[in-house]
Amino acid sequence: MKIMEISIKDLQTDMQLAITDFAREFGIRIADTGAEIVCRESDELTAEYNGKTLTIGTLGGKGFFRALSLSANMPKYKPFSLREQYGLCDLGLMTDCSRNAVSTLETVKKLIRYMAALGYTTLQLYTEDLFEVEGEPFFGYLRGRYSQDDLRALDDYAARFGIEMIPCVQTLAHFTAPTRWDKFNEGKHDINDILLVGEEKTYAFIEKIFAAMRACFRSKNIHIGMDEAHMLGLGKYLDKHGYCNRFDILCRHLERVAALAEKYDFTPMMWSDMFFRLAFGGKYYVNGGSVPKEVREKVPKNVKLVYWDYYSTDEEHYADMFRAHKEFTAPTVFAGGFWKWRSFTPHNGFSLIATQAAINSAKRYAVDDAFFTMWGDNGAECPLFSVLPNIVSAAENVYGHGDDETWVRNRFKQTVGLAWENFMLLDLPDVLEGNLRDLKNPCKYLLYNDCLMGIYDCTVQAKDGKQYAQYAECLQKFAKHKKWGYMFASAAALCRVLALKANLGNRTHDAYKAGDTKALGDIAENEYGELLRLVRKFHTRFRTAWLIENKPQGFEVQDIRLGGLYGRIESCRKTLRDYLDGKTDRVAELDEPRIDLSGEKEFSHKHCEVNYWRTLFTGGVL
Repeated sequence: MKIMEISIKDLQTDMQLAITDFAREFGIRIADTGAEIVCRESDELTAEYNGKTLTIGTLGGKGFFRALSLSANMPKYKPFSLREQYGLCDLGLMTDCSRNAVSTLETVKKLIRYMAALGYTTLQLYTEDLFEVEGEPFFGYLRGRYSQDDLRALDDYAARFGIEMIPCVQTLAHFTAPTRWDKFNEGKHDINDILLVGEEKTYAFIEKIFAAMRACFRSKNIHIGMDEAHMLGLGKYLDKHGYCNRFDILCRHLERVAALAEKYDFTPMMWSDMFFRLAFGGKYYVNGGSVPKEVREKVPKNVKLVYWDYYSTDEEHYADMFRAHKEFTAPTVFAGGFWKWRSFTPHNGFSLIATQAAINSAKRYAVDDAFFTMWGDNGAECPLFSVLPNIVSAAENVYGHGDDETWVRNRFKQTVGLAWENFMLLDLPDVLEGNLRDLKNPCKYLLYNDCLMGIYDCTVQAKDGKQYAQYAECLQKFAKHKKWGYMFASAAALCRVLALKANLGNRTHDAYKAGDTKALGDIAENEYGELLRLVRKFHTRFRTAWLIENKPQGFEVQDIRLGGLYGRIESCRKTLRDYLDGKTDRVAELDEPRIDLSGEKEFSHKHCEVNYWRTLFTGGVL
């Protein structure tokens, strides 16, 4: 039995509204006869229940809903006392809304509720151009951008749960989508996706961004990006000014942007890699290096530095970088990564190890603030909530339970409603060789690998199809789960496609080269036809999953990709039929000599990770 009844009648209206939504999400009952909730200030996160009153102690309200969530799973009517240390001043998430998957307002609110239950305190929506800016109709055009009313509503909702929404924008590069429109570019475009530094139209536009963010968010913090402007100063800037030291260009721009942020009462944070790359010949991650003083002094006084690192599982690697960042006078914020940006499915296994190493090291070096990114590179095929194991595990680590696997798994089951080991099955489609800790992505490159061109046929082993058939069965068991079934249904449908398709190219090639027209005919007539049916089924399941979490804008890209795959399979089938019917005397694609991509005698999934769709199926130009 559990404490499933609480009373909220004496709480303020905003808190009543928040607890009502929270209780509905996590199955807590609200009744006037339930436990009375009393709040108090405390340096620790505490919850004490005496059989009648639930007293929650927090530092400025941080972690209130975590304490409530923990309390809801204690024995009913029995007094208890819970006590935890705050591991970081702020623990946050950043979710990518700019790679086509724009989370609906309800999805963001649901994420906020889960964050609150786990003790997170900040949320950033990474929005390159996905928000309304006055006078800029092409900014976020046809991309499902958020209106200012949308963002204000989310900010208000998060505040009820004690979560600070931090605006997250770009102020230099990453304007890939809007720079396609000539009207947007007028007077402020340098080259590629980069703004033209030094031009007043550029700073007028950036000021519009700050004005929009100040109108939407109560936070004093803002993330200004400033990363990956690799061609800075080499377009219109070069034509106008000649070649200039590009770091100097960047620093002058940063000073202007930091001053604008201050004007709108923002404290900006930015990615720190540019300062390290200058000091270490283009390298970011250093081992025992020290950034020269003259470089460190280029950071404006009101700017925080964000050290991002998603790749290492070694605590000492993080320690070296934390030591180097400590040499700056600017505060350091750490950004890790929950890997959901390589494929249709997550890489929770790797992320768990990397995240634990990062958090352990951050604690050693007294880093106060951290957030974890959930990027959506190349189309954002992977569902947002697929990384819940990492969202839960990171929080439990920060609050002192990282070494207690039983605690973490129990906490996951209590919060998410599905057993840890079952939820982790979502990683399976990208595990053919190795284990869950690998970062390969065969389910994506094998899906789009062309049946006749066969660029990645060299990775495939005969057992892969059988492996995917087994994965489909495992995932299908949870396809009807009330909350999370949509992710399992989509992943299972994908595995059914791959169970047939993974080795279909090799089998087609081998039958053709052997002159076995009977086998080739069976493959063309039966297996290609079945593959078309399975691709249609996967598209349906994938679309359903997308629309549960995201706005419809952006899925047109997936329609085109999967529609192209469907059309190409149909075309390959016709090519084989024409050959078998004697209409052609050869299959040109199958006659072309194949090259082992690795240059090694054996090339397998252990060596292969390819995420970009345009490189997966053709040697042609897109």
